[in-house]
Amino acid sequence: MQLRPDCIERLVAPMALDPEVGSVAALLFRADEATIDSFGVTADATLAGFARLQGHPAARAHDDRLPVLTGPEGTAGAYRRRAWEQVGGLDQTIVAYMEILDLALRLRTAGWGAAGAGEACGVHLGSATYGRRSREQRRLAGFSRAYLLRRYGVLRSRAAARALFTETVVLALDLLACRDMQALGGRAEGWRAGRGRERHAQPPSEAIDRSITLWRSLMLRRGAL
Repeated sequence: MQLRPDCIERLVAPMALDPEVGSVAALLFRADEATIDSFGVTADATLAGFARLQGHPAARAHDDRLPVLTGPEGTAGAYRRRAWEQVGGLDQTIVAYMEILDLALRLRTAGWGAAGAGEACGVHLGSATYGRRSREQRRLAGFSRAYLLRRYGVLRSRAAARALFTETVVLALDLLACRDMQALGGRAEGWRAGRGRERHAQPPSEAIDRSITLWRSLMLRRGAL
C-alpha cells in the first residue's frame, strides 16, 4: 500500500474537529488511481461487511449520498486512542479478515462516531498477503464470518433467516467454484471458537446500511456491484 504524503495529516483531521469521532476511514484507490478500492466499510443487516464504494469511479467518493459508514477498512484508518482502549482494540482470535469490521461495530456500539476523510488518499493492492480466493484466504474469511455470527448472536436475531440463506448460497457457490471444503471448514472452526465467549451487543441502527437488500448483499459477497 502506498499513501500520499499528506494522508496521515488529513486522516486525523476529523478527530480534531469532533471529539465524538472515534475512527476515520481513508479513501483508497486501486492501482489505476481512478477506481475506488475502499472508502471505509459498511455492514448489512446480517453484519456482513463490505468495502464501501469498491469498484466505483473516484469522483463517487464526494457524492452527497453515500452508503452508511460503519468504520474504517483494514487498509488505512485512524483511531482515537481513548476509543480504542475503551473497547479493547482488535479481537486477537481473528487472524485475518473482518477484524476491522468487528472493531468498527464495537466502537459504534460504545457510542463513538465514524468519519470519512476523502482527501486522505492512497493506493491499495488487494489480496497481496493470502492471494485472492486462495485456500487459506477462503478458510480464514469463513472462520471470521462464523465467529462474528456467533459473537453477535445474529442467528438468534430477526436477521437469522436471511443470514442462514445467504451463507448457504455463498457456501454452495464456493464449493462449485473451488471444489473443496475450505470455506465450510473455516466456518466450523470460527463457530467453535465463539462458543462460550461473551456475546457482543447489537450495534446501533445508524451503523448498519439497511438499504443493502438480500440480492445486493449476495452480489457484493461475490464481488459484483
